[in-house]
Amino acid sequence: MDIWSEEEFEELYEDILEYKAVVRNNTDIGYSANLLKSMHNFAKSKYNLPSVNFQQSKNGRRVRAELISPQAYQAIITQILGSVDILEREMFALLFILVYRTGMRKKELLGLKYNDIEGLKTATPSVVIRPNSYRPTKTQSSIRRVPLFALLKPNELNFFINFVQSNIGDNSNKFIFTLSSDQRPIDDHVPLQLLKRVLKDISVDDNVVEHTFHGFRHTAVSNLSLVLVGHSDLVEALTDYDESDVLRIKQGILGEHINGQDRWYALSGIMGHLSPERSFEYYNHFATLMATYALSKADIKLPNRTLYELC
Repeated sequence: MDIWSEEEFEELYEDILEYKAVVRNNTDIGYSANLLKSMHNFAKSKYNLPSVNFQQSKNGRRVRAELISPQAYQAIITQILGSVDILEREMFALLFILVYRTGMRKKELLGLKYNDIEGLKTATPSVVIRPNSYRPTKTQSSIRRVPLFALLKPNELNFFINFVQSNIGDNSNKFIFTLSSDQRPIDDHVPLQLLKRVLKDISVDDNVVEHTFHGFRHTAVSNLSLVLVGHSDLVEALTDYDESDVLRIKQGILGEHINGQDRWYALSGIMGHLSPERSFEYYNHFATLMATYALSKADIKLPNRTLYELC
């Protein structure tokens, strides 16, 4: 735990509090949040753990809002493919592609094995998040199927399929994200370390943009919220998804009834959250914009009698 980052501790504590609220029906999770906060502050003073922002403590919620623009994402992938060692560049590029499009947690990604992939022969792959020797799953909701064929753009899907076919070999029980000289997943700190280096390389001056690896998960939830529920104008302005991408994602996540009332539940299921509230409140940073834009487009007409009663 001495190499855990602030975001890793925050995500763990969020999962604990969500479990208490949803599964155990604990209505006062502020009390539990303060207990966790006291415990962490003690460990911080004794073992130099990083400071942690407790979003549900009695001092009020402070949600971490972080988004990676489509332009920054493309620049990051291009830089990885052009600067990382030739033996590892495709592996690292795929890691960032998957986290940006699917929002999978870092442990979930690093714990993926080739035998977690389904539908590869039909070019409609999904990955199944389940426990293994590297990665336990915290709750039953964490065990889920993520439809890569729907969430990845066509060129990214081809990249994924080609990478898997080139590296799977005869042993499908291998981890996907390993260095060429190792059989174990890359260390936890490596993705963020690489991200910081890449962001420094693509910056035009000394003002280096700071992003966390967890920020890619926030971005994925926000972007997919727009795709599933938001107005097409916002999708076009804020993401790199076109109309065909939107239709493919909706059908892959929602099935035939793409305008049903269960879209928030479907999104929380993809993200491994116990409830839609977690996805909406902490990860959807376009929520206010979506609501405001929908109101601006609404053509609300009230009968004269209703207006009379209001007056």
